Amino acid sequence: MTSAAAERDGEAAAPLIEVVLPVRNRGPEFAEDVACLHAALAAAPGAFRLVIADAGSTDGSWLVARRLAAELPEVYAQQVPARGGPAAVRQVWEASDADVVADLRVPPYAGRRDVLPGLADLLSGRIDVSVGAGYLAVRTVIAQALLSDMSGRIRRFESALVAAAARHGLRIQRSSRWRPRYRWWRQRRWRH
Repeated sequence: MTSAAAERDGEAAAPLIEVVLPVRNRGPEFAEDVACLHAALAAAPGAFRLVIADAGSTDGSWLVARRLAAELPEVYAQQVPARGGPAAVRQVWEASDADVVADLRVPPYAGRRDVLPGLADLLSGRIDVSVGAGYLAVRTVIAQALLSDMSGRIRRFESALVAAAARHGLRIQRSSRWRPRYRWWRQRRWRH
């Protein structure tokens, strides 16, 4: 997916948003969700890339992901050796050349209404991290820096990344509908 960077070299291209949709054994039902998310992103301003990150499916989800990538522009299917959504997202984010990266969970409609305004605020530079119901979005340079400090397997990826961002004094925008799945990061004191 480095061809996007090559195409953007020497041009004043629109900022690129890379949305990662991690899937594992979702079957054919996630195709409709991907189509809805693709339509929402296509209607919003700016360039996007939607990556379906298949983390070891054994039920035909990979075939569905490849079909969607063939049918829909700016949709890519990528198999990742990592198991689990957080590990798949991390692997795609670490290699991304986009300006903003986002993690949406299937079904993506849970956070679709929140994610577009959050992405706009990230692209404008007003915030560094946006988190809402079913999504997490970060400016890529910040995501990659935070991930380099987060070693080992992280079970609570969303909460751990938001906690790391808060520890570094980054600007975080939380949707009013967002509630952390785990409250430990609010209670724990981070030490440098």
